[in-house]
Amino acid sequence: MSELKMLAEKYLGAHIPQELFEMVLPAAQRKLEWIISREGDADGQRLKPHYIAQLISEEIKAEIFEYQCKKHYEDKKRAAQKLDSPQSQPHYSTTNTGLSRAMSY
Repeated sequence: MSELKMLAEKYLGAHIPQELFEMVLPAAQRKLEWIISREGDADGQRLKPHYIAQLISEEIKAEIFEYQCKKHYEDKKRAAQKLDSPQSQPHYSTTNTGLSRAMSY
């Protein structure tokens, strides 16, 4: 296991599947490049493995948060669709017989 992945797991506090690590690594690298271009490398501190490992763990947290938000949205959307379905609405019949009886009272 790479040192970078081990550090990222340490900062995240959980195991990171290899495919997830590989998925978020490019985003973390772009973020690091952007930070360095804007703020500098802090006398080389931002070039050390621990810094990008923290960015990787942040990217994973962002992915998890995004997934949870989408799932919550889809769950609420499904629940609203169930409420809007004709089967969930009470059924009232307005036949002529029923109306004429109601009018006679």
